[in-house]
Amino acid sequence: YYDLYATLNSARLSSVELNKTWRRKEFHNGGVLEPMIGARFMTFKDIYRQDGYGRYDLDPADFPDINSPNPLGPAEVFVSDRAHFENNMLGGHLGFRYFYEKAHWTINSEVRMFACHNFQYLTRYQDQVVTSYGTPGGTTVDYELRNKARAFDRSDEFVWGGEVRVDATYALTRDIGFNFGLTLLDLADGIGRGNDIRDNTESVMMAGVNFGFWINR
Repeated sequence: YYDLYATLNSARLSSVELNKTWRRKEFHNGGVLEPMIGARFMTFKDIYRQDGYGRYDLDPADFPDINSPNPLGPAEVFVSDRAHFENNMLGGHLGFRYFYEKAHWTINSEVRMFACHNFQYLTRYQDQVVTSYGTPGGTTVDYELRNKARAFDRSDEFVWGGEVRVDATYALTRDIGFNFGLTLLDLADGIGRGNDIRDNTESVMMAGVNFGFWINR
């Protein structure tokens, strides 16, 4: 029994940044603008898997005849093709933060544009199991072959994109508060995905929610 899998948009993202921020004078409506410049390191790992299964007749050499599929054939072939495409992006960004305070609430918005060099690494795993029962409808295994292949490749690309974040913060006390909001991240070009090193100029757009808390000391 083989449990077949296929992945769609399965990935992991991590990001670390270091910023220098300047606070401008408060506007007449109480809003404050903070331009920023910074460095950023991001890792985006795309996870690929595609399984396949088929039954076939045997050729004269008693091996599965791939050109002769037969759902009742004496030979079965299971193939699992997996890949990890890792994108390590190092670069800088420019942006600004604008926030407005009213009573216990602070409304905050951030916009950033970034450009990074992408160090790409692709690892591919291919596993194949061939089982022959000798005759159609047979239940006794004649032979079983297991083949494993591993391949590694790398490339370099240029990645650019942007990030928008909007959130609201509520101050429970002078020193403690919590916040929640929305984030949109766009990696517009230069991302490696799938199981082919030639698919290394893809794009990714992600949206989600963010939440947390802050403490002033």
